Amino acid sequence: MCIRDRSIAVYSSENPPKLIEHNNSGCKILKGCTERDLINGSCVFDKIHVKEVTSHFRNGWIFIVVYPRECSNLMFNGHQLINPNLIQPLIIEKVIVKAKKMKNASSPPQQSLSKKILSQLKKEESEMCSDEEFTS
Repeated sequence: MCIRDRSIAVYSSENPPKLIEHNNSGCKILKGCTERDLINGSCVFDKIHVKEVTSHFRNGWIFIVVYPRECSNLMFNGHQLINPNLIQPLIIEKVIVKAKKMKNASSPPQQSLSKKILSQLKKEESEMCSDEEFTS
């Protein structure tokens, strides 16, 4: 009997598709539990996170594949043994992952804000210097 019956993986949209295990940074491409038990003929993959935008891949999309684990020849499901080779994988194609939007997109970036503060300080400093010239 298998501890985890189903697994999820990411494949490229190339011909033939290639298994993608790591992102461009060298980290695992999937975050979350990628293996689940099959209970009463179904399983749920909660909070799976793809850690790479698909624009970095050829064609701009990927395949998500759910397939039976090959940890034993037969899997026990209820009352009968099932050969995992007879189970077809679930293939979700043309999956597009985009970058996460910032929560406060209307505020200017930190660097431009600091430049504004510096320019304001310089402006105030120059006004103070010009005021000193008139008072002396």
